[in-house]
Amino acid sequence: MKKRWVAFLLAFCMAFTGSISNLAFASEEQALGYAPETSGQDAILDASEVELTVSQEGAYPVNLTTEGNLDWLYFNSTDAQSYEQKYHADEISNVVVSGNTNGLTGDKFAEFCFTDGTQTSSNSATYQQEKCGLIFEGVDSGIAFDIAGSTEPRTIKIYTGAYAATVKTEIRLNEEEAPIKTLQQTVSASRGNILTLRTQTVSDDDVLHIKISITDVTDPTYGSMSLHAVTVYGSISSELPDEPVTYISEDIPQQTTQTVNLTSEGNLDWAYFDAEDIHNYEYKNLQETYVDSFIQNVSALGTTSGITGDRFAEFHFMDGMNRENNTSSYASEKRGIIMQHVGNGLTFDVDSSTTLRTLKLYTGAYQATVKTEIRLNDEETPLATIVRTSGETTGNILTVNFYSENEEDVYHFRVEITDVTDPTYGSVSVHAITLHDNNPPVVIPPDHSGESFQMNPRVSF
Repeated sequence: MKKRWVAFLLAFCMAFTGSISNLAFASEEQALGYAPETSGQDAILDASEVELTVSQEGAYPVNLTTEGNLDWLYFNSTDAQSYEQKYHADEISNVVVSGNTNGLTGDKFAEFCFTDGTQTSSNSATYQQEKCGLIFEGVDSGIAFDIAGSTEPRTIKIYTGAYAATVKTEIRLNEEEAPIKTLQQTVSASRGNILTLRTQTVSDDDVLHIKISITDVTDPTYGSMSLHAVTVYGSISSELPDEPVTYISEDIPQQTTQTVNLTSEGNLDWAYFDAEDIHNYEYKNLQETYVDSFIQNVSALGTTSGITGDRFAEFHFMDGMNRENNTSSYASEKRGIIMQHVGNGLTFDVDSSTTLRTLKLYTGAYQATVKTEIRLNDEETPLATIVRTSGETTGNILTVNFYSENEEDVYHFRVEITDVTDPTYGSVSVHAITLHDNNPPVVIPPDHSGESFQMNPRVSF
């Protein structure tokens, strides 16, 4: 009987101690601004904040492309609705600004670089000088946006700044009125803040509604907050589309110059046509991967006519074969090999995969109709045919997502002029090709013992 009573007393003490511990933890959270738990509390696995000092030098580096592999927003415009966003991403949506905005802040605590933007493909040449962070002034001013839920864990990072203000962040799940998490910070001197949320929802159809607003200011004139960027990171769906080849063709005016990071966009391979001789183009150095190339058998249809001076994109690389990088010259380089006359153009092959891959083809055209055909293996009928007609000089980015059932399959690309309205100057120019895989294959060093030397398969003679 005595042993049973001691055991009961010990169990009671342990339970009571646990309750005290939980109570202390809950009180601490509420003191920091966390809301009491609601039914959706489990959607937030963890929440943490890091303060950053405002400084014009040594700012915290953020690669939006990698940190926001699912989606990102970057507030680098005085127009609240002209923010930059990840290309063809929609995990962050329904951005709504309330109250007063007042331009971009000069305070800098982070530098945001990207190579997969929508309005501008890359800011790698300018990001260290850019102003960013949309300023909100006055009580109740702020911003709200939605982030898609997922049954897989995700990491959301929100970059804000504040001066002489109290800023509150509320997170709601679906249509619930009560927030599942509330965080609040009061700032006197200017400083930055990174709010990191680890989330996981019960359903992929769930939506997280996030609202950030000013609740008080201690300086009625300059008290404010700024929103710089939002990133969403998580596992990328391996679900394949129904069609093995899908594409988007986007025309780019000549006056719009985009910066393209070939190294990151072409993580599998890239080709850059910066020489008049088609056999001497620049390409990705794959020696350390033990792979000859993924982009192969590049060949001209007919004759080429030099390098174009027309420019709609600037191509930057850090892993070239002939030149290690072109950091000091890419902004002024001529690039894009010219083909004139009907029937002229370019062909090349690309290794396929059972996982989804993305190829981007950068071309220009003047007074010409250009047809691009994509075939699989030896099939005569193209899986896709893309035709565009250009009057004035126009650039084009053809984005092709593809896969196949067999790793040994090869896709054949053919870019050809089918008509010209200017018999003398009607032409197409091919500037670059990039190949990207979100889950690049692991390569194993091959055994070349006893093998004879082989020509580089990139070029077809």
